Formats: sequence, C-alpha cells, structure tokens
Amino acid sequence: MPLEFTETNPLVVDIEKDADGWDLHVSNTEIIGGKTHKEKMSERVDRDKNGNKKIPGEFKKRRASGSPKRPHFMEHHDHTPIVIDEAETVEFRCNREFVIYFERDPSVTPFEGPENNPLSDPFRMGLPVRVPVIAGFASLKKTVTTSMAGKGPKDQMYYKCTVWLIDDDGQTVEIDPDLICGNF
Repeated sequence: MPLEFTETNPLVVDIEKDADGWDLHVSNTEIIGGKTHKEKMSERVDRDKNGNKKIPGEFKKRRASGSPKRPHFMEHHDHTPIVIDEAETVEFRCNREFVIYFERDPSVTPFEGPENNPLSDPFRMGLPVRVPVIAGFASLKKTVTTSMAGKGPKDQMYYKCTVWLIDDDGQTVEIDPDLICGNF
C-alpha cells in the first residue's frame, strides 16, 4: 500500500483550544484523497475494527497490569487517535510555542527492539523537543522511522505523545493523545 502522508503532504495534527480546553486534534480541514485527515484516521480505525482487529487485540495481549482494558481512544469516543504507518510524515501545529515528547505507551508491555520514540531525530534521542513560534506559528514535521533488521514502530504499535504549552493565564497545560503505528 503506498504511503498516504508524505513530507510534502503530511498528516496534520493541530494543537488547539476548544470548548473543553486544550487538545490535539487530527485536522478536520486538511484534505487527502477527498477526505479530511480526521476522516482518514477514523477510516483506518474502522478498517482495523472490520478486519483483523489488530489495535484492540494486540492491546489486550500486551496490556500492562492496572491499565485500561482498551486503548485510550476507544474508551473516549470523541478522541481521534493519530494512526500512522512507518515512513509516513506527521506535522504538529500550534499558534504558540510548545514542547513535545514521545514514548512507548506504558499501558502495554514494550516490544523488544524498537526505539522508545517512533519519530525521526531529534526525538529518537528520547528527549522532549521545544518548538518555537516562527512568524506567528509553531510547527514540527517528523517522519515515522522504519523497521531496521528486526522490530520497529509498527511492532511496538502503541505510543503516547505528550505536549506541554503555556495557556493565556500563564498555566502549564499537558496534553497526552494516542499515537498508533502500524500497517493501516
């Protein structure tokens, strides 16, 4: 299956404030193949639900003690996960500076071999990355790494993304959506 989200046409994830507060939202305005990016993410999840059910099945098999029974986004139906394949590109955008960090989802037993972080450097060093505002906008575009001689992000599959920013009241806000890597 050819890559859908590339360096020139990445999956867009907006970090924005809505009626419920700050959150990460897969874009509902950017279009690919006649569908919004949010519709494309829902399509990937639905294709999995109606096919091999890898997302919930693998989660159930590898679920860590005391963790939820299903992935976070399945418990919160208004939460659209970031579902991306190896070698695809994702862009995080915000109207203010933010710090972003990726790690294996602690709700599942880690898969031996893959990096703690599925995105290209500097994330692979395992450090949070500060994304400054340039020309009124902060943007970070990264590509999911591919498996090298063994296991990779698609094998680990479940990741957590954490974003920190300062809101209008000067308070630090933490947001932590799901990131799922695989062959969708």
